[in-house]
Amino acid sequence: MQDNINQLVAELRSVYRSMLPGTDGSGSDGDQAQIEAMAFADDYIPGIPEKLSDITGISQEKLPFPVKLKAEESALLAKELELLLNHFNFYTIFPEKCPLEMRYFFIRSIWNNEYVSVAFGRSNIEFCEKDIDTCPFPEFCNDCEAKDSNVKASTSRRSEYDFDPGEMFG
Repeated sequence: MQDNINQLVAELRSVYRSMLPGTDGSGSDGDQAQIEAMAFADDYIPGIPEKLSDITGISQEKLPFPVKLKAEESALLAKELELLLNHFNFYTIFPEKCPLEMRYFFIRSIWNNEYVSVAFGRSNIEFCEKDIDTCPFPEFCNDCEAKDSNVKASTSRRSEYDFDPGEMFG
């Protein structure tokens, strides 16, 4: 399995290396690409959604099932996939304490989902809906609880200041 992982890592790296400016790949001068993209900013039309596998050129079939991997293999692939996605201006959003080996499971699960690629800037890929009942990272994050308590606090403060606007002007 280790040989397959090494081969996959080499392929992932070759994809983003071939896209670097000055190579024979499809990459171009970064400044020129940005200028061209900005020239059409006023006429912006959202791009066509494409599968991450099509955008990156790496099919999901090449990504091993997480259960077949050791923790360190999953961690390595998660790191490499995040670097590849970053190269295409996609950024995965995970809780700070979420282990790399767990990230691989989530990244692989969305590999055939469709996203709109952007020439520059960033497109975030989130895995949490910030709903405490469906949070996929309860042991690594408390954002859902914090959001829930902030909403409750905000609602209780509003009720302290409820008034009838008609009384002000009437």
